Amino acid sequence: MLCSSTRHHHTINQATHSFITTSKNSSNGRDYGGVNPMAEQLIAVAVTNDGTIATHAGRALQWQVYTVSDEALPCLVWTLDLTRFGCLHEWHVRGDGNRHPLHFVDIAIAASAGEGVRQNLQQRETQLLTTSEANPEKAIVAYLEGNLPEGLPHEKVVCHSH
Repeated sequence: MLCSSTRHHHTINQATHSFITTSKNSSNGRDYGGVNPMAEQLIAVAVTNDGTIATHAGRALQWQVYTVSDEALPCLVWTLDLTRFGCLHEWHVRGDGNRHPLHFVDIAIAASAGEGVRQNLQQRETQLLTTSEANPEKAIVAYLEGNLPEGLPHEKVVCHSH
């Protein structure tokens, strides 16, 4: 797999525990967190321990974050490991208004997701998509080509908290 030639530096702000991403690509003077919105996106995919796409976005504890651009295949740049308290479901039900680490990506992908989590992510401009594709890189390519297979409805996925 070839990765984009854009060089990134990812750091964590220790005071706020937030990610700071810088890039050598320049945008049109607007601050996009180091990501040029016209040429590159950050896409996070919820994954299980075996590397397949997780069935439920809200309960996923591991997310693989990729950069994608017009010229290159998806490139894995980091893995986000969450605690149970930090999973999307817990963040959503707390409703405390705090940012979630996935707010720093453009697109998030899982097999299913609840509407409340989708809406809360969208408020911070992160789009949550669902798919029946099991392979993270194939799902990203399908999304980029406009033919991401439809995901599972949330109510058909085991969610013990509802």
